[in-house]
Amino acid sequence: MVSNPFTDPDWAERVTQFIADWTEKIRARTTQPLIYLARAIVFGVIATIGVIASVTLLLIGIMRLVINVLDNWFAHSTAVWSAYFIVGGIFLLVGMFLMTKRYTKNTDA
Repeated sequence: MVSNPFTDPDWAERVTQFIADWTEKIRARTTQPLIYLARAIVFGVIATIGVIASVTLLLIGIMRLVINVLDNWFAHSTAVWSAYFIVGGIFLLVGMFLMTKRYTKNTDA
Protein backbone atom coordinates (compact mmCIF):
# COMPACT_ATOMS: atom_id res chain seq x y z
CA MET A 1 0.00 0.00 0.00
CA VAL A 2 1.02 3.60 -0.46
CA SER A 3 2.99 5.12 2.44
CA ASN A 4 4.32 8.50 3.56
CA PRO A 5 6.58 10.06 0.90
CA PHE A 6 8.77 11.79 3.51
CA THR A 7 9.92 8.57 5.22
CA ASP A 8 10.00 6.12 2.30
CA PRO A 9 12.67 6.57 -0.39
CA ASP A 10 10.87 4.11 -2.73
CA TRP A 11 7.56 5.95 -2.49
CA ALA A 12 7.45 7.19 -6.09
CA GLU A 13 8.19 3.76 -7.52
CA ARG A 14 5.58 2.07 -5.32
CA VAL A 15 2.90 4.64 -6.17
CA THR A 16 3.67 4.29 -9.87
CA GLN A 17 3.46 0.50 -9.63
CA PHE A 18 0.21 0.73 -7.66
CA ILE A 19 -1.39 2.96 -10.31
CA ALA A 20 -0.09 0.76 -13.14
CA ASP A 21 -1.48 -2.39 -11.50
CA TRP A 22 -4.92 -0.89 -10.99
CA THR A 23 -5.00 0.53 -14.51
CA GLU A 24 -4.17 -2.92 -15.89
CA LYS A 25 -6.90 -4.56 -13.76
CA ILE A 26 -9.52 -2.07 -14.95
CA ARG A 27 -8.41 -2.44 -18.57
CA ALA A 28 -8.52 -6.23 -18.34
CA ARG A 29 -12.15 -6.15 -17.16
CA THR A 30 -13.53 -3.41 -19.41
CA THR A 31 -11.60 -2.71 -22.59
CA GLN A 32 -10.07 -6.12 -23.34
CA PRO A 33 -13.38 -8.00 -23.79
CA LEU A 34 -14.60 -5.29 -26.15
CA ILE A 35 -11.41 -5.55 -28.18
CA TYR A 36 -11.87 -9.33 -28.47
CA LEU A 37 -15.50 -8.86 -29.54
CA ALA A 38 -14.59 -6.26 -32.16
CA ARG A 39 -11.86 -8.49 -33.56
CA ALA A 40 -14.22 -11.47 -33.71
CA ILE A 41 -16.82 -9.43 -35.59
CA VAL A 42 -14.31 -8.02 -38.08
CA PHE A 43 -12.61 -11.36 -38.76
CA GLY A 44 -16.01 -13.07 -39.00
CA VAL A 45 -17.20 -10.60 -41.62
CA ILE A 46 -13.96 -10.95 -43.58
CA ALA A 47 -14.17 -14.76 -43.45
CA THR A 48 -17.83 -14.71 -44.52
CA ILE A 49 -17.07 -12.48 -47.50
CA GLY A 50 -14.15 -14.73 -48.44
CA VAL A 51 -16.25 -17.89 -48.26
CA ILE A 52 -19.06 -16.36 -50.32
CA ALA A 53 -16.59 -15.19 -52.97
CA SER A 54 -14.85 -18.58 -53.05
CA VAL A 55 -18.10 -20.52 -53.41
CA THR A 56 -19.28 -18.18 -56.17
CA LEU A 57 -16.03 -18.54 -58.09
CA LEU A 58 -16.10 -22.32 -57.58
CA LEU A 59 -19.62 -22.55 -59.00
CA ILE A 60 -18.65 -20.40 -61.99
CA GLY A 61 -15.63 -22.64 -62.57
CA ILE A 62 -17.75 -25.80 -62.37
CA MET A 63 -20.22 -24.41 -64.90
CA ARG A 64 -17.43 -23.36 -67.27
CA LEU A 65 -15.81 -26.79 -66.95
CA VAL A 66 -19.04 -28.64 -67.73
CA ILE A 67 -19.79 -26.33 -70.67
CA ASN A 68 -16.28 -26.82 -72.09
CA VAL A 69 -16.54 -30.60 -71.73
CA LEU A 70 -19.96 -30.66 -73.40
CA ASP A 71 -18.71 -28.39 -76.22
CA ASN A 72 -16.71 -31.38 -77.47
CA TRP A 73 -19.90 -33.30 -78.32
CA PHE A 74 -22.63 -30.68 -78.79
CA ALA A 75 -23.09 -27.21 -80.26
CA HIS A 76 -22.32 -24.38 -77.82
CA SER A 77 -25.95 -23.39 -77.21
CA THR A 78 -26.90 -27.02 -76.53
CA ALA A 79 -23.87 -27.45 -74.27
CA VAL A 80 -24.90 -24.41 -72.21
CA TRP A 81 -28.43 -25.51 -71.40
CA SER A 82 -27.27 -29.11 -70.95
CA ALA A 83 -24.69 -27.91 -68.43
CA TYR A 84 -27.40 -26.05 -66.52
CA PHE A 85 -29.50 -29.22 -66.38
CA ILE A 86 -26.57 -31.42 -65.33
CA VAL A 87 -25.30 -29.11 -62.59
CA GLY A 88 -28.87 -28.36 -61.47
CA GLY A 89 -29.58 -32.10 -61.30
CA ILE A 90 -26.48 -32.68 -59.20
CA PHE A 91 -27.55 -29.93 -56.78
CA LEU A 92 -31.05 -31.40 -56.73
CA LEU A 93 -29.72 -34.83 -55.77
CA VAL A 94 -27.43 -33.37 -53.10
CA GLY A 95 -30.35 -31.35 -51.72
CA MET A 96 -32.62 -34.39 -51.65
CA PHE A 97 -29.94 -36.37 -49.82
CA LEU A 98 -29.44 -33.60 -47.27
CA MET A 99 -33.21 -33.33 -46.72
CA THR A 100 -33.32 -36.98 -45.75
CA LYS A 101 -30.58 -36.35 -43.16
CA ARG A 102 -32.23 -33.34 -41.47
CA TYR A 103 -34.05 -35.39 -38.80
CA THR A 104 -32.89 -38.28 -36.71
CA LYS A 105 -34.91 -41.49 -36.55
CA ASN A 106 -36.01 -40.84 -32.93
CA THR A 107 -37.80 -37.51 -33.43
CA ASP A 108 -41.20 -37.26 -31.74
CA ALA A 109 -42.55 -34.49 -33.96
